[in-house]
Amino acid sequence: MSTHQLEIRDVSKIDSLRLQDKLGKENSTFKANSLTGEQHGDLGLGVVTVVVTLAALKVVGMFLLRKHESDEWTETTVEIKDGMRIERTITYKHKKSEAPEKTVVQAIGEALGIDLSSLAG
Repeated sequence: MSTHQLEIRDVSKIDSLRLQDKLGKENSTFKANSLTGEQHGDLGLGVVTVVVTLAALKVVGMFLLRKHESDEWTETTVEIKDGMRIERTITYKHKKSEAPEKTVVQAIGEALGIDLSSLAG
């Protein structure tokens, strides 16, 4: 079975530690942004890579809900499957008839083209 991963950009070191605490260090990694030459940016931010499971998508979903704090947003992520890197956009729009946690996990699944019922964990 191939490993399916998701990269989330512009995550602070503190948030990455919180994600790692909930996901386990074996299921997530943090790489700080590196700047070269005349590049500008926040050195406190980086990329978190998460091994995709249903439990992980729930944790990532809650993180994204807190990050955006609105009823509609988009987030660009990178999907890594079988060594291929594909940029994906998660589009979230709160459905008043459903819990935000369920809606955000469905939005992530749709963006990645994942059948959520096929995920273990």
